[in-house]
Amino acid sequence: MRKIYLGRASDLTLDRLETAAARLAESMDGAGQRTQPAPPDVRHNLPAEISSFVGRESEVASVRQAAGASRLVTLTGPGGVGKTRLALQIAADAREAFAAGVTFLPLAAIRDPALVLPSIAHALGIREGREPSLLAQFAVAMRDRRLLLVLDNLEQVLDAAPSLADLLAACPSLTILATSRSVLRVSGEQVFAVPPLPFPATDRVATMDDLAASAAVELFVERARGADSGFTLSSQNAPAVAAICQRLDGLPLAIELAAARVRVLPPEALLARLSEPLALLTGGARDQPPRLRTLRDAVTWSHDLLSSPEQTLFRRLAVFAGGCTLGAAEVVCGEPGLDVLEAMRALVGQSLLHRMEPPGAPPRFGMLETVREYAAARLAASGEAESVRWRHASYFTTLAEQAEPTSYMSTDATASRQVETELPNMRAALAWETERGATELLLRLTVVLWQFWVQVSPMEGFAWLERAVDATAQAPRRLRGQRARLLAATAQLTWWRGDLARTGKLLDESIVVARDANDAQAIA
Repeated sequence: MRKIYLGRASDLTLDRLETAAARLAESMDGAGQRTQPAPPDVRHNLPAEISSFVGRESEVASVRQAAGASRLVTLTGPGGVGKTRLALQIAADAREAFAAGVTFLPLAAIRDPALVLPSIAHALGIREGREPSLLAQFAVAMRDRRLLLVLDNLEQVLDAAPSLADLLAACPSLTILATSRSVLRVSGEQVFAVPPLPFPATDRVATMDDLAASAAVELFVERARGADSGFTLSSQNAPAVAAICQRLDGLPLAIELAAARVRVLPPEALLARLSEPLALLTGGARDQPPRLRTLRDAVTWSHDLLSSPEQTLFRRLAVFAGGCTLGAAEVVCGEPGLDVLEAMRALVGQSLLHRMEPPGAPPRFGMLETVREYAAARLAASGEAESVRWRHASYFTTLAEQAEPTSYMSTDATASRQVETELPNMRAALAWETERGATELLLRLTVVLWQFWVQVSPMEGFAWLERAVDATAQAPRRLRGQRARLLAATAQLTWWRGDLARTGKLLDESIVVARDANDAQAIA
């Protein structure tokens, strides 16, 4: 008999029981077996671009040709070269060629390769069922759905590459367009190295037409006009603009960071400020790609132009994975004398932070991953990383508790949507709580999240709960009731996995711990 968690006993009503029964009946076929619902055909979830796409005509054509010959195309290159922007443009252009649509999945916030396939399943609307493996569930759900899947930032989960090859084998109508700083190195992969934007040579005299035709100069001018509507390319400033693009090796992110400063400094002054930092690149780490060193230096230069409060907020924002709201930034990063709103406005203006506006949700702010890595290094060097990460973990633990994602039969999806939006931050909080032995926070967060995982990804939930069970084995007596709830929650997911022996052991330990703690609620 299948068990369903309906919530607290005090919440049960005849209406809820009838709703539960009806939904359970809908999920069964004629033989009494649970069926795998077909995922919805979402046309696309590509983020709306708020800036123009400059150049790259030949790259777009080349990648589309490669995608016609291979179902796995990987865009590679250093951070800031424009892999993501190019992938989004290609995906937008190709929407009509894929009957089931295009799905964009950013993976920068994921560090565990085992979470890649569950994340893809969730993005595609595939509800985990009782098929023997997740790949079998993909094969059943996808069937002949012709779909383009864009996986962004795979370099930190390269060990998941073989799983992607298996996924393509199981779903013959699926095409994957990936971005990564490293090649995936799997059979059938078509690699396209994204080059910097072409910039004019400064060792010869170029005409204005030559300069205007350069994609790097065009990008600088476009972004400079965004910062200062009165900016124009002239015969006076064109040589300096060309030299800036050359010094920055045509890297789009570096050019955008420089162009954002034209409100303060004209191109000639910008070039003078860039000259000294770039001269230091010869002393950089030899094992880093030259263009990555150039980008780091460009970010350093932009960072050094910030005021002290803005630098403080910049490095503290690195704790957020997947972005944050203004309210979260104020709680986690704020302190007396630090105007978070004003500092965030400055960071957005410097192109170190970008604003995201998810439909039906408050505005969010995020960093490009390359910039976030730089900010994280600054945070680590500041000596305040532990205190900021503690505030981050505490904030999202409390947020999860306030959201109260009750039973998975609930008709109110608001709580689940809120938790889902902040899932990258909650994963980061869980990882830090586990690593640092923050037992109380870890118990609180895992106990409240298990019901969300039942809805979204039982496999991921089981992994986090098992880690928490091990990490909280020596929980103090005052937390033993929470430990009992964690054991019971883990038992729910082991039962779902069909491991009845493990379920029994967890439940036996849970009741022993609850009675030892004399926690009536945990016992019940």
